[in-house]
Amino acid sequence: MATRIKEFYKATGFVKAEYRPKEKKFKVIFDAIKKSPKDKPADFDGAWKIISAMMRRYDFKDFESVELFSITDAKRQTMTRRELIDKFWPTWLIKR
Repeated sequence: MATRIKEFYKATGFVKAEYRPKEKKFKVIFDAIKKSPKDKPADFDGAWKIISAMMRRYDFKDFESVELFSITDAKRQTMTRRELIDKFWPTWLIKR
């Protein structure tokens, strides 16, 4: 997961992803800026898409949430598994 996020963003420091089994939570910390001519602080849209695709591709089910934290601007976002599925998975893939 960390490698794919690094590939998407121009990393100025590092990307670290870890799974916390007791909390059933993935945590991704990164120091990055978007790959763009203006090099603005990174938003999380690209990272969420990558995470969603990996969760789907590798069939991760034993988690309740994912937290992203950008140390570049101290921005943090958390999404539950259900929110991640509803927002990024095609509706025909969702088993209800």
